[in-house]
Amino acid sequence: AASLPSLAEILEFNRHSGIFDIPDSDFDIYAEARVASVKQGLIPPTELKRADGRIYRHQCMELSDGGRMLTYFDITERVEAERAQRALLETIPTPIAVVREADGIFLYANDPLAALIGRSTEDIVGICATEVYAEPSDRKRFIEALDGDGKIDEFEVEMKAADGTR
Repeated sequence: AASLPSLAEILEFNRHSGIFDIPDSDFDIYAEARVASVKQGLIPPTELKRADGRIYRHQCMELSDGGRMLTYFDITERVEAERAQRALLETIPTPIAVVREADGIFLYANDPLAALIGRSTEDIVGICATEVYAEPSDRKRFIEALDGDGKIDEFEVEMKAADGTR
């Protein structure tokens, strides 16, 4: 009976056949990390770019018989739409932020917002929105207004800059 190829052999085959575009300089590191994660039972979803430019999300599920099922989802259009959206957000002169509703953490801030509150975009991402409201209770008012209508056309708050000025 022929033995099944190892994960490392499958990854090497994929690279040489042009299925996935993994640069030679990165391949060994990628393959070692992938094999190590599988050995530990950690099989995180991974995004891979094919040689033809298409982007796939690769996901592996453990099966009850000890085998694994691999699935590939073509996410090229979604990734391209996200890039276009980010390009728009980065060129628009209006201060814009994306904040996770559950905990108020900034996921994105554009340069005009950063300039408004005197912080870099890197300093904003990851902090709670209440840190930039002059009145932390304004976040609760904002969420209540959003929950009421499902949208907000106008909402005014006073913000504080990194130096404490309003």
